[in-house]
Amino acid sequence: MSATLPSPVSREHPVLAAGITMGFATAVAMWAVGFITHIPAWQASPPVVGMLLLAVQAAGAVVTGWVTGSRFTLRIGAVAGLMAGLINLALVLPVVATSHGPNQLHSAWALVVAGAIVFSTVLGAVGAAIGGLLRGEAGEALDSRGWLARFGVVAAVAAVPVLFSGGLVTSARAGLAVPDWPTSYGANMFLYPLAKMTGGIYYEHAHRLFGSLVGLTTLSLLVFTLLRERRAWVKAVVVAAFLAVCVQGVLGGLRVRWAQETEKSAAIAASVGVTPESPLPDRAVATDFAITFDDAKSTSLAMVHGISGQLTFALLCAVAAFLALRWRQADAGPGPADPLARNLAILTFALLVMQLTLGAALRHFHHGHALLAHIAMALAVTVTAIMAGMRAAGRHRQAPPLRLFGMAVAHTVILQFLLGWATFAAVFPYSSDKQDQPLAVAVATLHQVTGAALLGFGTLLLCWTLRLVAASQPDPSPAPAVPA
Repeated sequence: MSATLPSPVSREHPVLAAGITMGFATAVAMWAVGFITHIPAWQASPPVVGMLLLAVQAAGAVVTGWVTGSRFTLRIGAVAGLMAGLINLALVLPVVATSHGPNQLHSAWALVVAGAIVFSTVLGAVGAAIGGLLRGEAGEALDSRGWLARFGVVAAVAAVPVLFSGGLVTSARAGLAVPDWPTSYGANMFLYPLAKMTGGIYYEHAHRLFGSLVGLTTLSLLVFTLLRERRAWVKAVVVAAFLAVCVQGVLGGLRVRWAQETEKSAAIAASVGVTPESPLPDRAVATDFAITFDDAKSTSLAMVHGISGQLTFALLCAVAAFLALRWRQADAGPGPADPLARNLAILTFALLVMQLTLGAALRHFHHGHALLAHIAMALAVTVTAIMAGMRAAGRHRQAPPLRLFGMAVAHTVILQFLLGWATFAAVFPYSSDKQDQPLAVAVATLHQVTGAALLGFGTLLLCWTLRLVAASQPDPSPAPAVPA
């Protein structure tokens, strides 16, 4: 018998849980828009960026009111706005930081910070009130577990910009544009001036900021889970996910610290009129992308960092599945048996991990045998993923997660296969000196991010298949009688 979901209406309507969840969701969207609009190739003007960020926050506030429409809407919107404002301080502080020295702020920085927080709180409350009025009826009065499930989704989505910015860092060969860690040219990472974030420095520094956002999000998810989750094994998985995020950050930092300045970097600095005696920030701005370069050790660690980053994202996707309300309601037992669907889901995930490893080796070491292996594995992944996705979506239409993620896997793997050949055409015919051209960077990064999305969908398909599909039919024969 298939379990049905309970009514979302509950007597409990936790204001903090709803507000914090929607505040993080709004902040993640604002950070993503802010990053895209500051990419050097198409950087927008400050007024345009400000208008877009304001529009995103206002939209987030209205959505908050729409999904939580009740007598608590105003308070939830205020909490969401306050939370988004506090998180966005990491974007405000670089704006008020000066270039006169490390960790120097404009004299009016306190007024700007306080104003930003107050404005964000008020906008959250007003926007939520508007969203509640637009809905015109009672919203979903989810309890704490319902909001925990949504926060799990927010945590997984928050990792996507890290993967995208990391892909840009690798494609543009900007991994060492900021040569120190955990500081940035001697300054606190959150106080490095926005005016100095140019070229590869912007890619690398933004990647670090996104990493800090994921760290804060998973830390909040961990606290939320420990307070509201009853299943011990789920708590253990969330702890593991938080530790994985922490380890991932340390790996990225060690990759920077292990790299050494070489004769090549000195030659680049000299070509733009910068000497070794020049101040470090001046040298970085002049050379624009990197003043240090990888050796074999740091390159290997960079590859490990890239692989573990995507595996951490996959773990966060699994956490989102475990926290889902539908997952809790499947305790009555799995649905009909389908060993083929289970085996295909397992095989697809295993092949995706293998392909991820081959792709990381190819991007960092550019070995010919890695290219050939990556192409051969792409064929196996494409065929297997299409079979797994179509099997789940076609044979288990009564299970929405299987239908959704089955179709997602099948369609995404086709897109990824096409992007792989586009990357081959845009990157490999040229010498290594030409691989940081805008077209090559864009296509290679899109291929990498689509691969991460495919791994996430494959993880979700695997989790839900193991949860909702039985390995074999139950034995219909009666149990033997037990003698008295």
